[in-house]
Amino acid sequence: MKDQISIFIPTYNRPDYLKFALEGIAEQNQDLIGEILIGDNSSKDYVEKNKAVINHVTVKNKIQHIVNNPPVSPVQNQNNMARMCQFDLVMLHHDDDRLCKGALDRLYYLSKNNKDKNVILWFGKNQIMFEDGIIDQDASEIEMIKYGKGDKEIIKNIWEWCLTESLPPNGFLIKKEFYVNYMQGDNDGNIWDFGHHVRLGNLRVNDTPVKAHYIPENIFIYRRHRESVTISKGLDVHRKLEIALSLKVDDSKHKEKTLLVNKLALVGARRYLYNRMRMKAITTWILHTSAKQKTSYLGLQTFIMFFLPSYFLKTRSKPNKI
Repeated sequence: MKDQISIFIPTYNRPDYLKFALEGIAEQNQDLIGEILIGDNSSKDYVEKNKAVINHVTVKNKIQHIVNNPPVSPVQNQNNMARMCQFDLVMLHHDDDRLCKGALDRLYYLSKNNKDKNVILWFGKNQIMFEDGIIDQDASEIEMIKYGKGDKEIIKNIWEWCLTESLPPNGFLIKKEFYVNYMQGDNDGNIWDFGHHVRLGNLRVNDTPVKAHYIPENIFIYRRHRESVTISKGLDVHRKLEIALSLKVDDSKHKEKTLLVNKLALVGARRYLYNRMRMKAITTWILHTSAKQKTSYLGLQTFIMFFLPSYFLKTRSKPNKI
C-alpha cells in the first residue's frame, strides 16, 4: 500500500513504557502502517533493554531502531525522524502514551475521504492515565472540556483550534510536508508542539487557512507521570506567550486571543524575571495582564518583584502554574 502511515517514536530510558506504546500500535490495522521509527536517546544499558522490547513485539519487522550516539535534544530527535519518514501521512507518538484500539483506522478513513484540500490534520479525544497505566475517567472528561473537545465532529481552521489549545502534542495524523516544514521554530523552548500548531494556524494556502478535522472519539491515552517535561521541569510559559501573541486570527476572534494571552501573561512575566529579562517582564505585565490579574495576589507579588535586585531572582525548578 503506497499511501501508508509513518509512525515515529522518540524514547529515552523507559523500556516498559516503550513496550506499552508498541503494544498499542500492534492493535492497529497493520495494513495502514508502513514503518515505525524509534529514535533512541537512551543510555547504553537502556538501549539494550529497548532492543529486547523491540525483538519481542509483533510489529518488530516494521521497526527501524535509530540509536543516537551521542544523544541529541528531544526536539532534534523527533525532527530527525520526521525527515526520515517515507510516507505522506505521519504520526508522532510519545513513548509513554498509547493509541486506542482502531484509532489509526478512524483517522486514516477521515484523511482518505477528505474533500477539502485545506484539511491537513486529523485528531480526536485523548484519555488520561496514571503512571501505572490505569485510566482516570474523571480527569479525562475534565481535560476534554477544558480544551474544547466536545461531542460533535467538526472541521475548523487550525488557528481557531489554537485559541482553545485543542490540538494534542502527539497522536494526530498529519500530512508529512506540513509537519516537516513547520515543526520547529527558533524560540519554541519546550513547547514546540504549541509552536508547531500556531505556525500551521498562521499558514494560508491560496489565501485560505489550513484546517484540522476533529472526531469525538478516543484516539490515544496520555500518561501523567513524574518524568514528563511539564511535571519535572515546567513549561517555558514565556515562550508560549510569545507564540500565542504571534497567532493570526480574524477580527471577530480577538477577544478569544486576548483571553489566551491573559492566561499566559502573568506566569510569563515571572519567567522573564527569573531569566533576568526585567524589561520584558514589565512590558508583559503592563500590556498583557488584565486589571483583575494586576490586582490579584500573584499580580501584586509580581509587581513587587520588579524592584528586587536580580540576585534575589533564581530560575525556578518547579512547574509553572498557568
